[in-house]
Amino acid sequence: MSYRDFNSWVYKYYLENLIPNQINSLTIPSGEIEHYLISSNDNVKNWREINKDSWSYLLKPYPNNTPRFLGLIALQCHAAFKMHKDNSVSASNFRERFVELIGIDSNTKLNQLFTEMYDSKLNVQEKIWISVVDFFKTKNVTITIPAQKSFTGRNTQYPQSQCIINYEDLKEYLSLFTGIRSKYDIIHFDEFCNEYEIVLTYLKHNFRRENNIKEISISESKIKIKQIFDHYVNNEWKNYERVKKVKHEENFKMLYLKLFENSIRMFDDNFEEVTNIGTFFKNKKIIFFKEDIENKGEFNLIKKLEKGFQYIFLAEKTNSQNSFLENLNKTFSMGKIYSCLNNVCCFLIDLRKNIPDFLSDFVGKEYPIELHGFKVSQKRQYFVTNPPIIVCKKNIPYSLYLNNLRVEDNQPSLSGKYIIKVNGFSNYSFEIIDKPKILSQIQESNQFLDFKSLEYTTNVIGGMSGFYVEYKTDFVPKNLTIMNWMNAQNNHKFKSKNIILKAINQSNHGKN
Repeated sequence: MSYRDFNSWVYKYYLENLIPNQINSLTIPSGEIEHYLISSNDNVKNWREINKDSWSYLLKPYPNNTPRFLGLIALQCHAAFKMHKDNSVSASNFRERFVELIGIDSNTKLNQLFTEMYDSKLNVQEKIWISVVDFFKTKNVTITIPAQKSFTGRNTQYPQSQCIINYEDLKEYLSLFTGIRSKYDIIHFDEFCNEYEIVLTYLKHNFRRENNIKEISISESKIKIKQIFDHYVNNEWKNYERVKKVKHEENFKMLYLKLFENSIRMFDDNFEEVTNIGTFFKNKKIIFFKEDIENKGEFNLIKKLEKGFQYIFLAEKTNSQNSFLENLNKTFSMGKIYSCLNNVCCFLIDLRKNIPDFLSDFVGKEYPIELHGFKVSQKRQYFVTNPPIIVCKKNIPYSLYLNNLRVEDNQPSLSGKYIIKVNGFSNYSFEIIDKPKILSQIQESNQFLDFKSLEYTTNVIGGMSGFYVEYKTDFVPKNLTIMNWMNAQNNHKFKSKNIILKAINQSNHGKN
């Protein structure tokens, strides 16, 4: 990897993560930047572009008009962030970190790079940082930097301005991170800011770090909250020792409901039925399930509402809920579903056209990405033989990563762990897994599915697979071998006169 490759990576990171019309931080989370540097199999100290006698040539863009100085900016901010072993940030401490990071011979050499004059008023360091502000302004991204000054801190104030808090400071926000994770699957930056303001008074009582206690300006506060948001999105907070020692379990489990004629059944991510529904109301009065895009009649547990879908609401019958339950009964009286629990009300709610005002507190920012495809588990897993298709609403740009590497065509095809990045939102993850391997070959000639051992009911429409067969006493399982059954389930297309195999093939490939 060369400096130019790193500069290109930084450029893409900024475009994906800096939020338009919002004051941003140019500090890249340490986990992101260090993972890239380690995986590149190169040494930053070998990059002559930032170790040579002058930085002035960095002001000239590459032929594709990408600025050359973004890699240098990211490394300066990273050096400021790495001052996490100290209780305060200082110019001398920054210099030591930066010299060590990029392999400059001495502080004297660094001073020469900083103080080379660009013109009669600005040195090269100042010109580069002013150019950063001007460049992102063309992208409608706001970067604020301190005013020019003389003497101590003249050149180090710029990277320090992008790093209001450091790694150790961020550890004091663990309760904020775990609280948000328990309420949101995907969170928008605006929602994150609201949650931050709600718990800020509580957080202040527990702050011990100087950077979290001291008074800062409004613009510094905005840079700080963007740093906190980026750290949350990066998931590095899950590596804190406090989280490691006490295994963090999210309040929201992976659950889903199956809707029958006028009743519901709940299942966990292992397709086991859940009977103690009441235990999932811990610290909550209402929980929501959104209808699956592909499997109608199945509803997945979610944390926020959005327009355009059907939902099932489960609400506790408590005195504090009386007003809310009255609104539900009045607005959705036709959608009430029988529930076997005396203390829980169940409603089928149609929000495909609009959302009533009394539900506005539960509405989240609309996530512009949908995955269309058949999951093989409630853990967002798909078979590699039938990967999902990513559909983007309103032409909002997104980036797809497979095992931390950018997927250029933005559609999944290979097995591995994927992340979808949308500017202003936390990341959305899913996984594509390989087909199950049959360890013991089944002899097709004499191994058939025995339907005599299966139980059928005629009063239930559909099953968890979305496939329903009415039992017939004269049914003949011709060609219904175990091997044919498994091949059909694993998306292999082949012709068969067997009614069950034809139905599976037709659901996967259309009429055959």
